[in-house]
Amino acid sequence: MGYELAHPTIFISKQEDIQIKGHAVQCRITTEDPINGFKPDYGTLIAYRSASGFGIRLDAGSAYPGSTISPFFDSMLVKVTAWVELIRVHVSDCTGPWLNFASEEWRPTLDF
Repeated sequence: MGYELAHPTIFISKQEDIQIKGHAVQCRITTEDPINGFKPDYGTLIAYRSASGFGIRLDAGSAYPGSTISPFFDSMLVKVTAWVELIRVHVSDCTGPWLNFASEEWRPTLDF
């Protein structure tokens, strides 16, 4: 079931034992249209390449080239969490990898 926080494997017995090391930010890439009141958009995903690298975590659905995006289900394509030591590099770390989406019918919320 896991370890208690005070267990020797983890050894966090009090709040002061936790050290802050860096910063994290999350971005959700969706098919919602900001110009149209964030209504879910739909179409065919013609290009997709996942981000990768140190400090990048993906919580991805089933996005792949050729997949059909329906307006009747969750509009989130993927959630990326980026960790960096210095906060000023966050925006490029988190959004830069996601410029590899393309569709002829809809635009993801990258510009928003």
